[in-house]
Amino acid sequence: MEPTEEPIRFRGVAPRVDAVIPLDQTSLVASRLAVQIEMNTGAPVVMEWPQLQTNALGEGLTRLRLPLSESTPAGSYPGTLEAGGAAYVIEVQVHAYARLAISPSQLSVVAEPGGQASVQVTFVNRGNIAIALPRDYDLALVDPMQVQIALTGTVGVGRQSQQDRLKYFFNEAVKNSGVLKLEVVDDIAELAPGEERMSSIRLHIPRGLRPSHVYHALWFAVNDIHVVSVSIQAPSGRRQRRSHESRI
Repeated sequence: MEPTEEPIRFRGVAPRVDAVIPLDQTSLVASRLAVQIEMNTGAPVVMEWPQLQTNALGEGLTRLRLPLSESTPAGSYPGTLEAGGAAYVIEVQVHAYARLAISPSQLSVVAEPGGQASVQVTFVNRGNIAIALPRDYDLALVDPMQVQIALTGTVGVGRQSQQDRLKYFFNEAVKNSGVLKLEVVDDIAELAPGEERMSSIRLHIPRGLRPSHVYHALWFAVNDIHVVSVSIQAPSGRRQRRSHESRI
């Protein structure tokens, strides 16, 4: 079979790279359904149904999805599609996608105001392009209980203007909050697609936080969001005094 000249273009971010095929789903899978893609590695990738995913769209059209690996490099790849007893020229356009996975996804530490805490994490590049990883981050550390108090107080402000309500809310919500400095201790300048690295995370806790409260911050790392929870304990000197007083 000689393939058609006009290519069918598959587009997307791996593994969701698809195209609309001018065949109904029944005709598409009635005979051999296979795709061969010429990769940069030199070895072609061959996929056949049911590995290929089909979705009937009606009016003689079917969406065909190629289950490519998430780490497939961004670029345009030629290939052929065999479907319905005919051969088609295809062009597979894999879009660039940055995705950084961090494990554990939520960081939880116990620390004193003005102190430090460390935790081990694993970084994995789940995308198909290299990721530059900054070493230092400034995160807004807030007390959810204080935010709730601010919200409750805003509702009870009365007939003040909306601007006054917003001003009251923000002033109350940020009380006893601070800037949490997060430091990636190991120098991981860049992660290649599929690369995995471990590192220690050092957290510099701001002063002025209230003991026995749990604070939260959002860490925006590449294109993902991770929660950092900090449980504040009383300074060691104050804990020792309380322990001494309790024994008297």
